[in-house]
Amino acid sequence: MLNIINLLISAFFVQISRGQLLVTLPKGQILGHELQTVTSRPYYAYQSIPYAAAPVGELRFQAPEEPESWTGVLDATEDSHMCYQMQYDGPEESEDCLYINVFTPVLNRENDDTKLPVIFWIYGGGLRNGAARFQDYRPDYWMDEDVILVTHNYRVGMFGFLSTGDSIIPGNNGLKDQNLALKWTYENIHLFGGDKDKITVHGQSAGAVSASYHLLIKQSAGLFRSVIAESGSPLNMYSFIENPKDYAIQLAQAINPDISSDADSEEIRDFLLSLDGKTIDNYSKATAIAQPATVIEPESPTAVVTTEMYEMFESGHFYQVPVLMGICSEEALFIATSENYPIRLGRTYDANEALVVPDIFPHDEDIDTAVIGEAVKLVYLKEEDPWAEHPGRVVRHFSDQRFARAIIKQGKLISQYAPVYFYQFSYDGDVGGWNTVVEYAEKIQHAEELYYVFLNRSLSEIDEGDALTHRRLVRMWSNFIKYENPTPEPDELLENIEWPAVSPLDYKYLNINNSLSIELNPKDPYFSKWENVFETYGRRPFSTF
Repeated sequence: MLNIINLLISAFFVQISRGQLLVTLPKGQILGHELQTVTSRPYYAYQSIPYAAAPVGELRFQAPEEPESWTGVLDATEDSHMCYQMQYDGPEESEDCLYINVFTPVLNRENDDTKLPVIFWIYGGGLRNGAARFQDYRPDYWMDEDVILVTHNYRVGMFGFLSTGDSIIPGNNGLKDQNLALKWTYENIHLFGGDKDKITVHGQSAGAVSASYHLLIKQSAGLFRSVIAESGSPLNMYSFIENPKDYAIQLAQAINPDISSDADSEEIRDFLLSLDGKTIDNYSKATAIAQPATVIEPESPTAVVTTEMYEMFESGHFYQVPVLMGICSEEALFIATSENYPIRLGRTYDANEALVVPDIFPHDEDIDTAVIGEAVKLVYLKEEDPWAEHPGRVVRHFSDQRFARAIIKQGKLISQYAPVYFYQFSYDGDVGGWNTVVEYAEKIQHAEELYYVFLNRSLSEIDEGDALTHRRLVRMWSNFIKYENPTPEPDELLENIEWPAVSPLDYKYLNINNSLSIELNPKDPYFSKWENVFETYGRRPFSTF
């Protein structure tokens, strides 16, 4: 008899727990599950929620559409499929990948006046890789800060950014996916205890490119109140292409060599729609096809980028909200993981100085690119110095070219209209995972700060300095998410520092190292010399920088 009573009690509590974990959305019901942080705090996870219809069939290469409603209770306890991408090949990939995840430290707070702030996370991956996998972006320490974390998949690579440069395949579908996921978050986060008026769009690398794009996308205005952009900007040249149809033709010809280089957009679209998604994915990975990126679209109801990004930031035509953004001290240090690569690259530069000029550097055709290359060389070296004998300068050039220059410029441009808190991450610890040393280059490469921001281990398992750096980053980021200011009051953990907003004429930034310090003019004198190169040789309007 006692055993029966125990079973009934157990069943009762399971039923109550199940009821508490059930959330009713406008499209249907979902059932989440309870997890624990590494500090043993319980939280609640809702995974694989459809925020868009599967982008298959006629929806391939098009803007996402709302999903259909479902009947019954949707199991929301596991990761969804990831979108097709360049650097992964496995059964977890699918064209049906547009799902969103919510991690919250509270249950059933819809009617509670105390709503929690929200991170809307956008993963990086060069616009060609990445997924919102639980193992990659665990929410543990955000739960401890009473911040809700929302992650989502968006299309990348050919499926996310292919364009024919016209209305047939307009492009930027990855950004459009993000916008729909952001809209879903704004409309539904109250059901998970979140405050729709305190959403921070947060991304790293291509995710930071995307996060800042939402400052420019009119459909995203009003859906968030601040941005955190780690190591990325729409002004980064790698994130933008000028002749998108060339990429579409190249893909089609790789699959079917009989397709003409003069094929019209309808022919390309119809051919690609006739294929299964895996075929397109396989050819994207197996052949040396240049990968697409964001484009300027023709005007249409679904278009999200229709004007040069630089000009929009410069003129103030963007959603003016507070931004926390920054760089790692040597973003492109990864090119030196192969010891001789910077030297080999330097020899290439010495043989042809035009190669140090960005491919899409805007200049008049009557200006010899080699002349611009000579000016770029003087940013880093004396005229008589060969690049090959200064690998550290090669690394610095690559860092500025691919990342830092554009990010710093974005901060300067938007600081005329909205608060900008700029940082440089310079802390050299074990959690970051890299210990490459190149003379005359800094020490911290792309994405090292991310391992501290999304730490997935107990602090007792890591070095004391690493733990301190993690705590500082999470504290400042959380402060910004909650109060729109990373240092709203004196805090001993943060050495009682006051992080000032950037002024266009007084570019102060926070250097995050073993200690915290306020410094002036990031990456000078290189950055100011680059500004001079653009002013001397560049042709407006600029799209990137």
